[in-house]
Amino acid sequence: MLADMAATPLAMGVTLAAVQVFGASTTLAGAQQQFAEGLRADYTLTAPSAAGISPEVVEAVWETPGVAVVTPVGRSQALLTFPSEDSTATRVFAAQGVTPDRLPETIDLAVTQGDIAELRGETVALSRIAAETVRGTVGETIELRLGDGHLRNPRVVAIYENGLGFGDVTLPNDLVVAHTTAQVNSAVLVSAVGLWRGVVALPGSRRWRMGIDP
Repeated sequence: MLADMAATPLAMGVTLAAVQVFGASTTLAGAQQQFAEGLRADYTLTAPSAAGISPEVVEAVWETPGVAVVTPVGRSQALLTFPSEDSTATRVFAAQGVTPDRLPETIDLAVTQGDIAELRGETVALSRIAAETVRGTVGETIELRLGDGHLRNPRVVAIYENGLGFGDVTLPNDLVVAHTTAQVNSAVLVSAVGLWRGVVALPGSRRWRMGIDP
């Protein structure tokens, strides 16, 4: 239920990242470090079940006094096809969908090339590892299939380092959410002014209190 969602200080722990771990403790440690260093939001909003967070809730959070930045995060997988020797190969990567507006205030992907602010429409940002794997470069297009199998050819707008912590493929939020079964977000990241407390009016006259007392 949406009314049961919670917002907690990040110091209490956040389990947002869909990290690809292949049984290697060093990979897990690296993912945890990237996530801890890259997560800049003050609060994370998650649903207690697989129901997810609807776009209506995201809008309600934006309208709450004290909120500075809201970043909805959709989770999925992406299949990237790329040249390999005399044929082509396909690899599955963890993918996230975010909004680019003031993204570094909630998530720092450690962008090394390009501009994450351009993540709109038919665009994509890749981790350095993914970019090297598929030979993707800023300004060029890649072949990508979304989680539901839809084929896209987005233009690469940025390359970043924190792929272990946040997923190797970052796409516009609306694109990811539209191609998931439930069409909802997995989480919402919030940066707020000071020690914030807010009450969000949800659809159906329900109210959801979040934040902490000042």
